[in-house]
Amino acid sequence: MSTLLKNEFLKSIGEMTILFSRLESYISGYVGEFISQDYELNKIIVAGEQMSSLLVLFQSLGHYRIEDKKELKRLNIIIKNIERINTERNKIIHSDWFLAEINNKMFARRSLFNKKNKKQLSHEIKDVDLQNMNDLNTQINEGIKQVISFMADNGSLIEKHRNETAEKHIIKIHQ
Repeated sequence: MSTLLKNEFLKSIGEMTILFSRLESYISGYVGEFISQDYELNKIIVAGEQMSSLLVLFQSLGHYRIEDKKELKRLNIIIKNIERINTERNKIIHSDWFLAEINNKMFARRSLFNKKNKKQLSHEIKDVDLQNMNDLNTQINEGIKQVISFMADNGSLIEKHRNETAEKHIIKIHQ
């Protein structure tokens, strides 16, 4: 890996981190929008949640607030896409990266260890695939656009349902 490729690799992995953080921020914010207009309450609810948990909340709340079957199918497709992106991103971000220069050539290799069960440990070693990383960054960007578009298209329905159910209580609290 030349110095130029090393710089491109570091740029790509940095971009991946920032883009995914933005995607996670949108999902967190929209989970909150499904729940209430109280920004601080919404931040408390989603604080520290992993993306997998946020996606479960986003999908569940979407199915609660939206009745349109076409939009729910769209939501499910978006969720599956983001889950796939998250899996691929985790392989890259949570790998043990080894960058080295040998004989005036740079190379990057990642190792990833997984415990599938108590008795089995799997180990994967891969050389860097810069094109794959850049493609994933494009997919993360597309995921951001899909989530924003979905919420923009359904925002008024979500708000209407949220207002209709605002006074819905399981148990009335008497003072």
